[in-house]
Amino acid sequence: MPRNILTNLNQNNKESVTTIKQVYTVQTRWRKGQSGDMTELQYLISKLEEHQYVYYTRCNSEETTIKQVYNLRTRWRKGQGGDMTELQYLISKLEEHQYVYCTRCNSEETTLQDIFFAHPKSIKLLNMFPTVLVLDSTYKTNIYRMPLFEIVGCTSTKMTYSVGFVFLFLEKEDHFTLALKMVKGLLSSKDSMPKVIVTNKDTALMNVIATIFPETDIVLCFFFSH
Repeated sequence: MPRNILTNLNQNNKESVTTIKQVYTVQTRWRKGQSGDMTELQYLISKLEEHQYVYYTRCNSEETTIKQVYNLRTRWRKGQGGDMTELQYLISKLEEHQYVYCTRCNSEETTLQDIFFAHPKSIKLLNMFPTVLVLDSTYKTNIYRMPLFEIVGCTSTKMTYSVGFVFLFLEKEDHFTLALKMVKGLLSSKDSMPKVIVTNKDTALMNVIATIFPETDIVLCFFFSH
């Protein structure tokens, strides 16, 4: 503290004429020299990270950055998962919420290749409204760069619902086969097979659809047909 500094100076040198203002001025110059162009808050956080402090910050919505969101999400996930790996934590949650799921590893059973999961309510909706299904993949959803293959159904009121999801190792026939066999297995009756499946121009996927659902019409999505 500046007052303690001044007290020590006076004790060690009775003739010292240093004032509290001078101490504050020197302290301010020293801090600016240490922090450079950083703000006081940025300098504080840099020191917390340098000395491996566990810290948490909260900002209002106007100041929150995407980096802060990612950092907070990562800390939260580590706190939730404990000693489990990300895959172990995912499977524990699927079992906790009674999802139907299926995993497949490579021949050495050391690397996960595909994982399919569907919520019980989605399975119920699938058996009520199996007529039209839409299949497509999305990307950049995970650090492993595995495509997320989504199966979507349509209700009689033209609303959509998610049937299930599959993290695919590759978008090849073998991997699509696992996904569509799981969907077919969720249907309670052979009479309730999809009448129409909407997809893109992926030849591998179209071949698998024709094999698993031979009586189903394949329709190309308007977006991908141009």
